[in-house]
Amino acid sequence: SLLSSLTIKLGDPLNDIEISNSRRNIVERYRKLGFANVQVLVKKETLMGKNRIVFLITEGEMLLFGKSIFRGNIKTKHRVLSRELLHKEGYVFQNSILLQERQRLYRTGLFSDVEIDVSDPYSSVYEGKDSIKYVDVVYTIK
Repeated sequence: SLLSSLTIKLGDPLNDIEISNSRRNIVERYRKLGFANVQVLVKKETLMGKNRIVFLITEGEMLLFGKSIFRGNIKTKHRVLSRELLHKEGYVFQNSILLQERQRLYRTGLFSDVEIDVSDPYSSVYEGKDSIKYVDVVYTIK
């Protein structure tokens, strides 16, 4: 649950570091669920002599991975590149996965540079479901 993300507990004295840590944990939890553009604002209130912290969460759009596109490569086969990827089309989008994939591509020793760009989100209507947002990932390798 979201409450387990909080490092502050009911009755604890106000601590800006713990409030900040709790906010960061909430952001990371939402990003792992595909809400890459989540915004979490912290509001401090005093009601009848008691302090209260309110986290205002704006999820934004849920994003899924779209196509994976490789550029700049003419020697390495596509399947060799693809096996270093940790996601498939339709998986929940996470920036942290892209960082891991970049490291994996570097570790092959085949490339001197790996750049990763993400497309703007686009919609797709699939089998009568509501519009789903996808982002394509472009890997430019040298």
